[in-house]
Amino acid sequence: MNYADFRLKENPFPPPPAILNPFSADPKVNGQIFATKARERELAAFQLKFMRPESFQNRYRLGFLWAKGDPEERGQGKTAFLVYLRHRINDGWGSKMLPNEKACALYVDFPTVIKDYPLEHISQCALTSCIRDEVFSQVKASLENKARELGIPDVNNWVLESLIAKRVERQFAKAIADGTVEDYLKSMRKDRSLDIPRPPRDTLLLTKTNNLFFTHTVRALQAAGFAGGFLFIDDIERITDLPGRKHLETFAKNLGIILFRSDSEQAIGRFFTVVLTTHATAALKLSSAWVAAGLAGVYPINPEADNSIELPSLSTEGALEVFDAYLREARTGESVADRPYDPFETDAARSLVEWFGNHPRLFLSNAHSMLEQARASNVRVLDKGFVDGYLKSVRVPKVPTKLPARFGL
Repeated sequence: MNYADFRLKENPFPPPPAILNPFSADPKVNGQIFATKARERELAAFQLKFMRPESFQNRYRLGFLWAKGDPEERGQGKTAFLVYLRHRINDGWGSKMLPNEKACALYVDFPTVIKDYPLEHISQCALTSCIRDEVFSQVKASLENKARELGIPDVNNWVLESLIAKRVERQFAKAIADGTVEDYLKSMRKDRSLDIPRPPRDTLLLTKTNNLFFTHTVRALQAAGFAGGFLFIDDIERITDLPGRKHLETFAKNLGIILFRSDSEQAIGRFFTVVLTTHATAALKLSSAWVAAGLAGVYPINPEADNSIELPSLSTEGALEVFDAYLREARTGESVADRPYDPFETDAARSLVEWFGNHPRLFLSNAHSMLEQARASNVRVLDKGFVDGYLKSVRVPKVPTKLPARFGL
């Protein structure tokens, strides 16, 4: 059988292990497919607290996205939530969520535990996000368009001088104007790479990243008409997992200084809103350092605080919304009237998501495998018997609604 026999252009589900990759070109794994209806309440809360379209400059500048549930529970979709917002904000540079403001969103995560220079690594990842999400390209394009409107003959030089006039450091400004920021950053690494971890004792780039991002990137964005931005920092436990109170206190203090109390352009204009993902265990490790840094009074680490959003586990209905969102992306026609999850029967789809505790990564990756098995077996409709038979044949254990740690999407 072909996918067309299912009225699909391809297998709509991500193949195992279905790990979200925000920078992939494949919508099945990069977060572009998102069931907004399943997260209506949380999306509304994000807009109210961190965007405030009617009063953008009065938004919260530092907050948390919490996994609601067990102390270390993963899998509620924190990453998917932030990555969706990143796509939504950057598509039109804020126009779809902030009609009167130009904005961008950057997503930062870490492939490994950060043992030193935590804030500098955040800045490096944010600069990399600016490259991958074409934020620097948008700065260049905006200024080029303005130069053409003014009839400037030497457009590239005008872009460079405009950035320098906004006090962007000359070499960095030239890299933006020339479209060579990635090469510029790599030139400060011995291995000519931006990968983490870095080679031992290779710290030149890290000594510059905070200034390049929190001052000169902000100035460049302002020069291109951006009113603000969002910095999403995922997997904060990659920083909090290291032992030692001093490590966490230094990080919290330096974060507070560069965001709010220094002479960085970020601190002066409060350009970026920073949102960190966390759960109870990571928050507990960071809480005393947060107090020592003087951040707890205004930006408390508390899931019930105004600067926090709690993301609960998906209900079965919410999980089915996610399931349907992936199917709709790949459909070549309307679904069958009495089979909204075609080619899955409704009770089969429900049985599948419930078997995996409504956990997106698990039910989506197994749906991929089930559809492949059905295609190989010439089965057009996946009913409950087919789904139950698959689960038994591959001996997939039933997953409780409350998942153990490390089952993250």
